Amino acid sequence: MRAALGLGVAVLLIACTATNTGSGSIPAGGGAGGTPTDAGSGNAGPTTRTLTLNVSGPGTVSGAGITGCRAQCAAVVADGAAVAFIAAPDNGAVFKGWSGACSGTGSCSFTASGDVQITATFTAAPAPDECAGLAPADPGSPVRARLPKGPSDTCTRGYADGSGNVALPTATDPNVARDTIQLFDSSAHALGTYAGFEASLHEQHEGFLVTNVMGLHGVPYLDQVEPNGHVDHEAQLSGNGPVSLEGDAAGGVVIATFPGGGSPRLTSLEAYDAEANLRWRFSPPPFTVYLAHATDRAGNTLLLFRLASQAQGQWFSSSGAAGPSFPLSEPRATALLIPRIGSGFFLQIQEGPGRLAEWWGQFDALATTMAAPPEWLRAYDRRKLHPVHGATAYAFLDPAIPSADCTQHIDVVATSGRNCGNVAFNAGASGSCQTGSIDVGYDGTVIQQLSVSAETVQAGSQTTCTWQWWTGYLR
Repeated sequence: MRAALGLGVAVLLIACTATNTGSGSIPAGGGAGGTPTDAGSGNAGPTTRTLTLNVSGPGTVSGAGITGCRAQCAAVVADGAAVAFIAAPDNGAVFKGWSGACSGTGSCSFTASGDVQITATFTAAPAPDECAGLAPADPGSPVRARLPKGPSDTCTRGYADGSGNVALPTATDPNVARDTIQLFDSSAHALGTYAGFEASLHEQHEGFLVTNVMGLHGVPYLDQVEPNGHVDHEAQLSGNGPVSLEGDAAGGVVIATFPGGGSPRLTSLEAYDAEANLRWRFSPPPFTVYLAHATDRAGNTLLLFRLASQAQGQWFSSSGAAGPSFPLSEPRATALLIPRIGSGFFLQIQEGPGRLAEWWGQFDALATTMAAPPEWLRAYDRRKLHPVHGATAYAFLDPAIPSADCTQHIDVVATSGRNCGNVAFNAGASGSCQTGSIDVGYDGTVIQQLSVSAETVQAGSQTTCTWQWWTGYLR
């Protein structure tokens, strides 16, 4: 007997087995009744063809009445029947191609004119290239800006906001004059100037948030500074002395304030949005000694402090809800909390101003114990870290140190620790030199101070400060 399946295909028998032999294997031409015949007339039935399907690897094949074949299956079809098979790889697999009666990687279609073997081969999909799109290219020529430097001025690091605008500060002895921040667009066209005392700043999507320790009324203020230097909004801060400012990847800053006089005692921890509006404020117990704080990329803030001779930590949500404090081992030197990609922090030791040391540990978001840093991170001790490429990779930057060829390097590293490439930036001189700061801005702009060797010197004194930048290089 045969069953008509339409489109001229008469499938007499389908057998699927996991191996070449088995009880389900029936020879072409029929079963116990021998060669099929037409029961009505006694005439011989049509010629049949056996199709043997072999499946290798993680996937299935369907067609000619077979559904989801794995390993080996067989079908018997009428001679001259149109046959088509379709390959379907499993999740995490790819179809490598056909062999036997078919070839290539498309569908397998043919007319059955003889017994045939068809093999479909699948394999596990290759792991995605972690470094795809991350390998640093030739940065090209930079844009430069050179500013006059007074006798009491100090050239400091540059900043770039999320819109390509650049802020170049020169710190000044507060007994002489206020700090000055010169603002430029990405092409080094001057946009404006901002001045404040002991100013520290953080980039925003457009413009900067700047702390002014001696504001208009002699108390600390936070200013929202537009790219032209104009102050749009300001907020009075708690305390009466210097502050410690850390950025929030979602926009805004979190600021630790102090009572003045050089005391490390924490007055408050205050979070502000990108327009200098207060989000939340935390007042610690009396005699709380500040150690460090930062906000991770998920909006959680971690405060490290000492109270009653015990080092402790405490988390705060993006709305300022305080978690319980927890004990921790006190760092042997100044600690820096560096946001990881995703959430949580790496913790790095700083042995002095600008003197970075080893990576000491890491905190998962809201964790109350510090874990060891990943082993791959130890290869980048004494390097600065900044998320790049839309927070899909890390950039490790050389600090300001003596260099035999007056260059500073940036390594781009995938989150797994795989190094995707290294690029060198010359600090403006040939031969050995003392390099300055090199940093990455909000929009991936690389901004570098030129070496003192590249500056103008008159009567033995440096009279210029120069920066160069590559707009959006690590965007």
